[in-house]
Amino acid sequence: MKKYFIILYLIFVYINSSSSQNIRQFIRNGNKSYEVENYEAAEYYYSKAIQLGETSPLAWKLAEAARMNRDYNIAQKWYQYVAETDIIKFPLATFWLATVQKSIGSYQKAQLNYRKYFMSNIKAKDYFTEKSRHEITSCENALFLTFNPVETPFKRMDTTFNSKYSEFQIADFGDSLKYISSLRPLNITDSITFFSKLLLFKKSDATNYSKELLDTNINIPNKNISSYTFVTNNKIIFSACDRRKGKFYCQLYQSEKAHESWNLPTLLPNNINSNSGTTTNP
Repeated sequence: MKKYFIILYLIFVYINSSSSQNIRQFIRNGNKSYEVENYEAAEYYYSKAIQLGETSPLAWKLAEAARMNRDYNIAQKWYQYVAETDIIKFPLATFWLATVQKSIGSYQKAQLNYRKYFMSNIKAKDYFTEKSRHEITSCENALFLTFNPVETPFKRMDTTFNSKYSEFQIADFGDSLKYISSLRPLNITDSITFFSKLLLFKKSDATNYSKELLDTNINIPNKNISSYTFVTNNKIIFSACDRRKGKFYCQLYQSEKAHESWNLPTLLPNNINSNSGTTTNP
C-alpha cells in the first residue's frame, strides 16, 4: 500500500512539473512574439498557457495581445478577469476593458467602465483619465444612435462571389464583369497558407460566371492584394502587402492593360509611397 501511494505521488509530481514547464515555454514564446509585434502568435501562446493555469499576470498578457490582434471578445474576457482579481497591480484593466467593449458596440458597459476608471483616478489628470472623461460622453452619444438606426437595405451576394473565407472589395463593371479581392488558400493541397488575391468573374451565360485569378503582374507572388481602384477600364492602382513581424507593409503599384493582358506593375513614387510607413488604399 505504501509503495502504491509513493507511485501516485511521483506521478503527481511529474505531471505538475511537466505542466509548469509547458506554461513557461508557452509564455516565453508569447513574450517573444509580442516583442516583435506578432500579436496573433502571442495570443495563441498565451491562450495555450492560460489553459494550463489562470493567473492575473498571464491574463493581462493575453488580454493585451488579443486587443492588439483586434480579437476584442477574448480581450474583454481577460481584462474583466484582471479587473476583478488584481486591479491594484493592473489599474489600467478597467480602462482597456471599456475600450474593447466600445469596439464591439457594448456602449453601455463601456460607459460604465470608463466612468469607473475616471472616478478612481480623477486626481491623476493624465492621458487615460482625460480619455475616459471624453469617452463617457462619446459612448452615451453612440448608445443614443443605436436607438434610432438608419434602415438601409442590404442584400448579401450569393456563393458565386462569397466564399467560406473572406472577400474584401468588389469593382462592378455591370452585370457581366466583376473584380473581387478575396483572402483564401491558393490551392487545395495547402489549406493553411492564405493570401489575398484579385479575382475576375466573367458572365459565361444567363446565370453563371467563370472565375479566374489575375496573372502575376497584378497578383504579385508572396504579396497580398486587397485594395485597388480602376483609374480607367484599362488602368489599375492596387496595394500589394508583405507581412512583417505580424504587421502588413503595403505599397501602391500601377498597371495598364494592353491586348487583354496586364503589363508589369510600376511602383508609385516616394511622394506617394512612404519609406517609413505603409500605404494602403489607393
